[in-house]
Amino acid sequence: MTFHYGSMYITQAGSQYGKDVGVINAMKKEKDGDYHIQLQLDPGQPRFLNQRNMDAQDGCLVLEIICYNKVTQPDAVDACKSCPENVTIPKKGDHVQVTGSFVKDLEANHGWNEIHPVSAILAASGGVRLQDE
Repeated sequence: MTFHYGSMYITQAGSQYGKDVGVINAMKKEKDGDYHIQLQLDPGQPRFLNQRNMDAQDGCLVLEIICYNKVTQPDAVDACKSCPENVTIPKKGDHVQVTGSFVKDLEANHGWNEIHPVSAILAASGGVRLQDE
């Protein structure tokens, strides 16, 4: 199954729905309004990573919280008009459980596995919802 989001095509890789636990390693805002987040997975989850995750993402799984920030990329404006706005944004160092669609990003020079879009982020201990920024 292939999903189209803006100018990016991503293809299902493994399971359609992923649930992963780890620590937020890095975060950045992107022009398409997404948060691009690196999740350092807890031990025992290597099947979620491929060589591109190792080489280009510091050995982390990529998380994409879509359309959360101001959109400055013209081809993403319409796509973000109906995006959910209920995903809590974690902070660097938070230990979290992430749920969403597990895909391989096939955009040029990418090729890593990611959760895109993220549908929920909870604190890893006890399932308590994280506080918004």
